[in-house]
Formats: sequence, structure tokens, C-alpha cells
Amino acid sequence: MFIIKLMKAYYYRSMKRIRSKIGRNLESELPVILFVLKVLYDNDLLNAIDELSKIIVLK
Repeated sequence: MFIIKLMKAYYYRSMKRIRSKIGRNLESELPVILFVLKVLYDNDLLNAIDELSKIIVLK
């Protein structure tokens, strides 16, 4: 679910459509997912997003 939420910003589509797109074409979508995660990790945004999600869950 976390990855789908991240991909929502990349695809500008609903989570349902993203799940469907990834489910149908996992082999072609996997490099895109890994690239987005790498960019976020390189920019230290992945840790910030993780911390933010923890705060939201606690509320």
C-alpha cells in the first residue's frame, strides 16, 4: 500500500487504477517503481515520508 501511495504522485491516477496497472504489467512497471524509490531515497525523502506516516497512524 505504501508503494502504491508513492506511485500515486508519479502517475496522477487513483490508487485503484495504479493497482490495476501494476497488476497487469508488473514486469514493465517494476523498473519505474524502483526508480521512484531510488530518487526518493537519494533525496532523503523516503525517511521523511516514513516518519510522517508514523505520525499520521498514531493520531
